[in-house]
Amino acid sequence: MTRLTGLKMGVADNSERMPCCVRVVYQRLDEQISLREALAQCGLIALDDPSLDETLIAATRNDVADGEHHFRARH
Repeated sequence: MTRLTGLKMGVADNSERMPCCVRVVYQRLDEQISLREALAQCGLIALDDPSLDETLIAATRNDVADGEHHFRARH
C-alpha cells in the first residue's frame, strides 16, 4: 500500500465555527528519504505541476460528482 485516502474534518477558525471537510491523500515515504527532506517538500503545489499524476488530482478534488450522494474519500 502506497497511498491512503480519507477525509480531514474540522471547524473554521473564525467566529462562525463552520464545520468543514476536505479530501486528503497520504503517500508512503521512501525509506531512503529523511524526515527533514520530507518536511522541506511540504507546501502548496499547483494543479498543473508535472510531478502530480491524474489519479492524485482526482482523489483530492473537493467536488461532488454526478451520482455521489455524500462527501467521501476517493481512490
